[in-house]
Amino acid sequence: MAPKRPSSTKQNAPPSKRFKNQFDSSKSPSHKSGGSGGGAPSKRFTKTHEPREKNPRRKAPITSRKPHRDESGTDEEEYEGFEEVPMDDDEPEEHHEDTEMVEASARESHANGNDTSTRESHQAQRQVARERRLAKPNGQIVGEAKALWELARQKSISKKEQQEHVAKLMAVVKGKIQDLVFKHDASRIVQTLVSQGSRADRDQVALELKGSYYRLSQARYSKFLVSKLIRYCPIHRPSILAEFHGKVIRSILHRETTDIIADAYELHANAIERNLLLRDFYGREVEMFDSEKVKVGGLKALLESGDGVSEEVNEARKKRIFGSMKDNLLTIFNNPDKGAVAHSIVHRVLWEYLSNIKGLASEDEQARLRQEMFDSCQELLPEMAHTRDGSRAVREFIAFGSAKDRKKIIKSFKPHLEKMCTDDQAQLVLFTCLDAVDDTKALLSSLVSEMVSLAPKFISLPSTTSSSTSTSPSESSSTAGRRSLLYLVVPRTTRHFTPAIVATLAETDTTIAKTSKKDASVRRKELRVGASSGLLGFVEQYAGGLVRDPAGSLFVGEVMLYADGDKTDATAALLEPLSCLPYPPTTDSEATSTHPIDLPHASRLYKTLIQGGHFSRSDKVIIPAPDYSAIAFARRFVEAVGEEKLLSMATHDNAAFVITELITRVMKDGTDYERKEVKRYFGGRDLRNTIWEGDAKGKDQLLGKLKELEAVQDWTHLKFHGTAFTRQQLRGKGKQQINTDDVTGGRNRLPNSSAQNLKDT
Repeated sequence: MAPKRPSSTKQNAPPSKRFKNQFDSSKSPSHKSGGSGGGAPSKRFTKTHEPREKNPRRKAPITSRKPHRDESGTDEEEYEGFEEVPMDDDEPEEHHEDTEMVEASARESHANGNDTSTRESHQAQRQVARERRLAKPNGQIVGEAKALWELARQKSISKKEQQEHVAKLMAVVKGKIQDLVFKHDASRIVQTLVSQGSRADRDQVALELKGSYYRLSQARYSKFLVSKLIRYCPIHRPSILAEFHGKVIRSILHRETTDIIADAYELHANAIERNLLLRDFYGREVEMFDSEKVKVGGLKALLESGDGVSEEVNEARKKRIFGSMKDNLLTIFNNPDKGAVAHSIVHRVLWEYLSNIKGLASEDEQARLRQEMFDSCQELLPEMAHTRDGSRAVREFIAFGSAKDRKKIIKSFKPHLEKMCTDDQAQLVLFTCLDAVDDTKALLSSLVSEMVSLAPKFISLPSTTSSSTSTSPSESSSTAGRRSLLYLVVPRTTRHFTPAIVATLAETDTTIAKTSKKDASVRRKELRVGASSGLLGFVEQYAGGLVRDPAGSLFVGEVMLYADGDKTDATAALLEPLSCLPYPPTTDSEATSTHPIDLPHASRLYKTLIQGGHFSRSDKVIIPAPDYSAIAFARRFVEAVGEEKLLSMATHDNAAFVITELITRVMKDGTDYERKEVKRYFGGRDLRNTIWEGDAKGKDQLLGKLKELEAVQDWTHLKFHGTAFTRQQLRGKGKQQINTDDVTGGRNRLPNSSAQNLKDT
């Protein structure tokens, strides 16, 4: 006798309604875990906490309009561990017939006005439908398995209880799995055995289904079971994938099987299993004679010249392999509606084709094959840019393409520019376009201007109390998007681009140098000049929020240092938060908002702008930014902050470093009047004592700089034959090197007595 089903209103509801209520938040009741309202998901649908790997997902192409959800992922489920119950249109035909019969009888009784008869008719018809289902082949087994499945899939029970139910379920279906998996409901039962069962249970399921995996992958419901077995049974994975060998191209173009092949290649297969899946693209000759060579070394080992084989024979063999690869790729490209173009296995074959045709003896033959392949897939390139191999293949087309080909590529990517900027692989295609296209005017109008307009979406801004800050842009932060903007100003700098990214981009540099006419430095300068106006405008508009955001402060520093154009307004906007808020905060309302100078990332930003460049760890010096005036920013900083706040900042942690750099900048590049003013500000003994008694992190550096400032005398800043010497430099020259004529000559003429005293010193 089958165990009794749990008495739950939700469980006894029709399948379609149970499925619908799972996602209909407007109708869901309040939950203890989520509070009132329908926004929080039920506790029942939360992810299971079993100690297993996170459910892997394939990466969505940049052309997708909705978040990517693989139907083949590993389950027919939205939440991990909860099996999806189909909608009404997924019900089997016999269930529809029974339902229609019950409804027809109910309508007839209702028309006669007999409600009691209606209820009795419903009960009778349900009984008939139950008996019909039990009379079908394996009907008794399916009914008993469903009751156990409802118990095994519950989330509220312990792991031990769940394993007991799974063991009973396995005992019921053992030996009948082959007959059950093609049914929509029974297939889910077997899926639960694979995901929740033990290793022995999985092995039993895999053994019973051996030899029928290809047929199962083509069915609407059993295909999910094949994906589960590929994921959870690595021991049986080679035998499962072996049933697809020789049928990979056909499977990729099949509506149900395509995602199984894509998942197996991208998420689960090892190197040998991937090589065997790729083998079908190389032609029948390779499958028959060179399987072992492909299995170990892939296409590269296959194309190497064998022992005793002449170059002519090997060249002809290469052409046959490339011909098979081209034909199979064209078959997929000519059927874009099948969805196979977005799969990484296709991108891998395309990249292998493009990279290995360079081994052909004739360069004209290489160019012809490359151009033919480009012509066949130029409109499909946006669907390939999201994977590593696809991105590399598209970049190869850009590097070898003509000006007309590059224009076509840019046109195809333009509708997807935002996703392209935020995708780690697709943005490499964008960077290659910026490195290769000679027509920078067209590039600025088609790509760069739109990239700059997307800046508010790529950098998240916290709320700020600054009155100068406009409405904050979108809070969706994107490291990749910010990197796309920085490439316009500081391309390939190791401060923001990893060595791996720089090395990947450098792969096409040699080819681009041959196919492009304009020098790379000239092209980058033109793009930087064209993008600078918009980037400086963005900094000016959102300065208050950018200063407070760690990522935004990094972006601002690069734009202010290396962008071209007038930076007066942007500088004023960056300094306004310092002038608007008192320092240090004096009231409780002001203390709730941290002053920008007390934020570590903001203080580093102001320090970097005052010092005029970034510190080089290798050279141990500051590399000044070209076309940037650090002393001009320092002057505006002093004007905006004022003497009182400057003195207060000198006694606080992060601000002390900024003041130290400010004194250094004025002593180095300031006028005599500015040096006197700085000495008047910070030369007092009381200030030094306050700094010494405090616990500011940068007090040692600041005290050392104040000591140097105190030693500075007005007469040490004289020009001797056009050269400025400090007091220490004058001491180091010695009496023999300093003549009275040197001191008394030029515009800074001293009396002979003063000059002699200086010489004696």
